[in-house]
Amino acid sequence: MFAFFGAPGFMELLIIGVFFVASFVFTILPFWLIFEKAGFSGALSLLMMVPVANVVMLFFLAFADWPALDRRGDAGYPSAGGNAEDYNA
Repeated sequence: MFAFFGAPGFMELLIIGVFFVASFVFTILPFWLIFEKAGFSGALSLLMMVPVANVVMLFFLAFADWPALDRRGDAGYPSAGGNAEDYNA
């Protein structure tokens, strides 16, 4: 497979490693925190690296009922799907 270009050397492997770490820091870590703040498992952020699943997960995150909002419902905030009259500010 690498007969034309030769085997990957140290610099190529280093670049791949840096790319992997950067993709983790700039993709998985922020979505991990977003999913946890929404009340879902942070492990769902690993699906953001899968080409079609990342779009599906964005729609899921946008339109799903967030468990974190349900927990805050008794703290003076309206629960998910609540009316504006429920807000006691």
